[in-house]
Amino acid sequence: LWLGDMDGISLMKKVKELLPDIPFIFITAYDDIKTSINAIRAGALEYVTKPLLPEEILKIIERAFDKTNILKKILPALKGNIKEPPEFIFGETAFFNKLLKQITLLAPTNCSVIIHGESGTGKKAIAREIHSRGKRCGKPFVVFNCNTLPSTAGAKETALFGNNTCSSAAVNDCIAAANTGTLFIHEITDLPVSMQLHLLKCISEKKIQKAGCIGDTELDIRFLVTSSENLWHATRSGKLVEDLYLRLNDFTIEVLPLRNRKDDILFFADYFLTVANKELNKNINGFTPEVATIFKNYVWHDNLRELKNIINKAVLLTQSDCIDAQSLPAAIYQAAKNESPLNN
Repeated sequence: LWLGDMDGISLMKKVKELLPDIPFIFITAYDDIKTSINAIRAGALEYVTKPLLPEEILKIIERAFDKTNILKKILPALKGNIKEPPEFIFGETAFFNKLLKQITLLAPTNCSVIIHGESGTGKKAIAREIHSRGKRCGKPFVVFNCNTLPSTAGAKETALFGNNTCSSAAVNDCIAAANTGTLFIHEITDLPVSMQLHLLKCISEKKIQKAGCIGDTELDIRFLVTSSENLWHATRSGKLVEDLYLRLNDFTIEVLPLRNRKDDILFFADYFLTVANKELNKNINGFTPEVATIFKNYVWHDNLRELKNIINKAVLLTQSDCIDAQSLPAAIYQAAKNESPLNN
């Protein structure tokens, strides 16, 4: 009931504005008749004083489920707000320390950030981490993946900017959906130049105009973009509009490929093993020294994505309490013997 910065009844009132059907059970050491009456009048289901009896609490909770049918009423509303497990993890290596400092520095700002690195290095996860640590963490994080869109420029234009009408469908476009939040643009050099110019205008004017509508929509968006190629070189070759690059490049984060971060390989391998154990209902404890050596020597062409995939397969195949070389694809085992990161 007494929370320090807010009392429980005030908290309940705020929650019920969003989820009016959710039941509240107050537990307190203060046996105050007036307070208990106020709590019930405000919408509390029960008011329980300490010491607690586990059997009593269980019965109260069961009554709460029966009375409100909470599973059917509340869970669908909550599904859209459930946070996904973190996509990025941090270790103790020099790369991690530098990356964490950059994220900590950038997150509270509205700076546009270019995240540059090879495919599979975790660029999207880093973008989510920046968003989740910033002032816009409770706002939309909208992903616009340029390399998975329809091949025609017109279809891409509609997906990003809407259909230029005042119909309800127009609000579903990425620009509108990301307003007040963050727009994450993946592989920006895959955008046609006409769309780049349109995007540049939106960023410059901080508004978007829709044909047939009266007035403009004011925009308040933070832009995080990724590319697997050097964007400065892309401006020289004409793949990226230079003014757009300058607008987006408040800061650049360079994500090294996994083959250049040998100290991180086993750290990620352990993490992916934990995830795979949970997903596949296994209980594998680790890797043999031979597998650890193979992992360090192998050139991870698809970086973290490839490492995760290999470990998932190995966990599925392993019958013992430790992953050995026999559980790895033969191509990985052979390549680790023949390849050296120094030659790539």
